Amino acid sequence: MTDKLPESTCSHCQSAALSVGVSVGRSTQTGWVGLKYKDGLLLLGTEPLLADVCGSCGHIERLYVSNPNHKWVIGD
Repeated sequence: MTDKLPESTCSHCQSAALSVGVSVGRSTQTGWVGLKYKDGLLLLGTEPLLADVCGSCGHIERLYVSNPNHKWVIGD
């Protein structure tokens, strides 16, 4: 049986130096980085991505959104 690591521990290097909820930025001027969702009949929105990243080794522990309750756009 393996011991479960605490949520604040990096699964790659076991460091406790995780930064939680780091915003993922964009590098272009033509839109947002995030997951698309449908808001009503014609309107589209973008839910920003957040990351938990290790300050010791740089491992990204997870990518996630803060509001998962959307009607996600699948495909394009």
